[in-house]
Amino acid sequence: ARVAALVAINAFGEVVDPDTGQVLAGIRADEGGYLPTLEVLRRGWGSSPLAPPNSTIGVVATDAPLDKAGCSRLATMAMAGMARAVRPVWTQVDGDVLFALSTGEGAACDLTVLGALAARAVERAILRAVQRAASLGGVPSCSEWSR
Repeated sequence: ARVAALVAINAFGEVVDPDTGQVLAGIRADEGGYLPTLEVLRRGWGSSPLAPPNSTIGVVATDAPLDKAGCSRLATMAMAGMARAVRPVWTQVDGDVLFALSTGEGAACDLTVLGALAARAVERAILRAVQRAASLGGVPSCSEWSR
């Protein structure tokens, strides 16, 4: 069986490479770099009704034959990848969601193994999304901001 993930991200939290601990994206500091998200939350900014909306939206796809319940469980397990790469995730100013689908065209696979691989795929997709993002509307991408 195969599994892959696609993610669009505009998270409130920092995007962190779990393997290195490096912050790849986050709340930009005026002097460059990023503000620690937990410190911003402690100061009350993230709980403001005026805080901009944020979301991480993704899909996990597999060719393993899964029914509706299996896809639901796969999505739940794959969200561990969001928790590893976005800190914090699922805040009140985020609309984070992850869907799962199965083409049913591949070999059967243990759902626990598939879920663990899906979580890693989501984690990697989040990192790729911020690393490959382009600047837009005067807002620099993380690759330009970190130079």
